[in-house]
Amino acid sequence: MVSVTYENSANSITLELAVKLYEMGVATIINNGKDVTFEVETLSTSEERNMERH
Repeated sequence: MVSVTYENSANSITLELAVKLYEMGVATIINNGKDVTFEVETLSTSEERNMERH
């Protein structure tokens, strides 16, 4: 899993952009209400998260 965090940039991300990124396999995570982390999800990452939820 690859991730990059940008501090104090949550105000630059729209819901529309987050959805488009998700459709391309990139999760957009808002941390602390102000930082944004972009995380490239692989099939194994998605499977691991699904297992954690159940």
